[in-house]
Amino acid sequence: MRCLQGSNPCPSAKSLLKYGVCGSRRTGTDGGGWVPKPVDTFVDTFAVEGPHCGAMGRRGAGEGSIFQRADGRWCAYITLGMGGERHHLYGRTRADVQRKLADARRTHDDGLPVVPDRKTVAEFLTEWLEGQRSRLRPGTWKRYEEYVRIHAVPSIGRVKLVALGPQHLSRLYGERIEAGLSPATVHHIHAVLHKALSQAVRWNLVQRNVADLVDSPRAERREMAVLTGEQVRTLLDGAAGGPLEGILTVAVTTGMRKGELLALRWAEIDLDRATLRVTGTMRRGADGQLAVTQPKTHRSRRLVELSPIAVSALRRHHPKQSAMQLLLGPEWNQGGYVFPSSLGLPQDGSHLLYGLFHPLLGKLKLPVVRFHDYADLRVMPTSERFPMGGHEIVLGELA
Repeated sequence: MRCLQGSNPCPSAKSLLKYGVCGSRRTGTDGGGWVPKPVDTFVDTFAVEGPHCGAMGRRGAGEGSIFQRADGRWCAYITLGMGGERHHLYGRTRADVQRKLADARRTHDDGLPVVPDRKTVAEFLTEWLEGQRSRLRPGTWKRYEEYVRIHAVPSIGRVKLVALGPQHLSRLYGERIEAGLSPATVHHIHAVLHKALSQAVRWNLVQRNVADLVDSPRAERREMAVLTGEQVRTLLDGAAGGPLEGILTVAVTTGMRKGELLALRWAEIDLDRATLRVTGTMRRGADGQLAVTQPKTHRSRRLVELSPIAVSALRRHHPKQSAMQLLLGPEWNQGGYVFPSSLGLPQDGSHLLYGLFHPLLGKLKLPVVRFHDYADLRVMPTSERFPMGGHEIVLGELA
């Protein structure tokens, strides 16, 4: 290690590392020692001989410590602040590194953090996802993580964050469409990346959100599959006396969401007053266990009026569940759920959909409709009206 400032070498490499050559001065002519003069910001002006940076190139005026590596690339060190935080800057040409060095100085002088030149998109997205874990519902966070890990990182993960451009995102979306993803899924990937890069802008890691410059594939609007009034009668007649009679009847007549139905407890139902209270929704947590959580919005906590047909279905459902509880004895879970599993445990929504609902539709030769998060209750045309307890409804995407 040698000093590059002046003809007299500094006696100690430690003084170079701690104080910087630009901040040192030599005392009088009596051979006294070096007096360090700390500075707030300086650029290292020493080169480490060896394979890391290779041979030192000639420095242009004011460009600081810039070196050419043995592999032909250029690199520089910049040390900022009294804490001595060092940053490595790399480029293909001397001009690239000189520009990055000037940008780093300017950024530091403005009181902003200097982004590591080698931070990749994958590294940033990993950090961002960890920060989102406590802010998102477990299911939502899991989808974000899958979008990033499965789709984004393999394509753009190695790109330097500061070098990420709209062309990278455009290529990513095109690759995902070619791989067979739907435009709606690619749109969701775009939304997650846009949210992450907005955070990068707020953290001053990038100057702009490049996702603003890219149009994501537009999700195609599909005509929602619904059952006609006659098909609703067929469905409920086919469900009568079976495990789905109660939940389908309540879903059709109230419009409750699937998670709300699965979280419903008998203590929240008053059959004499024909009301029930929605207080939670069933979700799978980060630990993989089903549990009742708070509804998405304050308005989701509500009092729901029950139609006579729903009250009748629940009155038939309750004694059947009580009989099953007596039969199983201690094996029955005392959770008090209205629509539990066969052991009284919280019921998995996937089992409800694929294990019970879709097979029933197939058995009755009805079109497949989604047991979705939102019910679609519509007043039907006069020729298709289906009166149930004073309601004219159609079963669409059941909740």
